[in-house]
Amino acid sequence: MKPDAKAWVANLNLLSSFAVEFRYPGEFATKEDARRAGRICRDLRTHLREALGL
Repeated sequence: MKPDAKAWVANLNLLSSFAVEFRYPGEFATKEDARRAGRICRDLRTHLREALGL
């Protein structure tokens, strides 16, 4: 794994846990959880587009 990819592992694991936890009735994300997930996705998208030269 490339060094820059290692930095994303914790954030991607967090997104994966959100995908599972909040899928079921009775479980809800807080506003801060949603904001954090959105920031991770935006940052990852920016990083990947730069890495791909887009």
